[in-house]
Amino acid sequence: MYASAAIVLESMLTFTLLACSEPQQATLAPETHTWKDEGELVVEGLEEVERLWKAGNKDASRVLAERVYTERWEPRLEEAARRMDGTAGSPLPPVVEIEFAYSLLLVELEGNGRDLERKVHDLEETTRAVADAAARSFPPPESAGLPAPSAAASDGSHPIVPDLKPAWEQGG
Repeated sequence: MYASAAIVLESMLTFTLLACSEPQQATLAPETHTWKDEGELVVEGLEEVERLWKAGNKDASRVLAERVYTERWEPRLEEAARRMDGTAGSPLPPVVEIEFAYSLLLVELEGNGRDLERKVHDLEETTRAVADAAARSFPPPESAGLPAPSAAASDGSHPIVPDLKPAWEQGG
């Protein structure tokens, strides 16, 4: 009887300690704080796509290109570009043309890659133009109605894209 009471007491103490401990949170990529930072993360990702391709890692370059688009370009910069699309005097290409350029890049990565450098360069220039225009139109990203950056401190490193699988990789 005393042994079972001791086990119950030990179990209760363990559960109490677990309940009081801070839950471990998943490590997420740090958010950026300016439109220029957002644009540079996309550009860095595109540069890495090109490096992977040239190193012979074709599958990795294709996956990274998809992630750069879905995890970096699409959530903020594409949304900002959509809000500026069609405004009078906008020097930006229509969003549909930018989406088409990303799809052409993905097709190029499945093929021989002979026009890869130009496609990457064009997307980098477009990304920088969108980031600059977004900075002029609505200074902080959250002012465009997009999620506010995390206030968590960063160690100074900037991952190219968050370590999340795109929906097409999840097989659903």
